[in-house]
Amino acid sequence: MLVTLDIQAYIPEVEKKYKLIDSTFNADFLEDDLRAFAKSINVVYLGLQRIFRQSFENMGVSLHWEHWNYEGHKVVANALTEKLKSFIDSNEQARGQNE
Repeated sequence: MLVTLDIQAYIPEVEKKYKLIDSTFNADFLEDDLRAFAKSINVVYLGLQRIFRQSFENMGVSLHWEHWNYEGHKVVANALTEKLKSFIDSNEQARGQNE
């Protein structure tokens, strides 16, 4: 599994600061590129940028100090749990079809 971490541009004000520096800035660029790469080599992928943005929009709380804070760790734990569960379920279904 390939997992990419977020950058603090999941917060709209931070994203705006980056766009002032470079108007072409895209907070999802690394996630998009690595998702395509992972798919090309048949590796399960989990990007955290959009997940952090959605969480921030829903909860309105920062998910970082220097590294993730308690809420950020919860978001990551939930995302990993869901991704791994989906991966395990898919493998079990595939195994069942092959038996």
